[in-house]
Amino acid sequence: MSIAVLIVGMPSAPTISIYAKKYGGDTQFASTVVFFTTTAAIPLLFFCMKLIY
Repeated sequence: MSIAVLIVGMPSAPTISIYAKKYGGDTQFASTVVFFTTTAAIPLLFFCMKLIY
């Protein structure tokens, strides 16, 4: 169950960067945002799972 929650809660990192490059967006900003959201999401998801289980 924990693995399923982690997989669902993770951002779709490669997709965001690909769309930014394809449509002329700022790929550096997209990569930075994905990095920070990923590093923030993992501890937050673990905290939520500890509250539930």
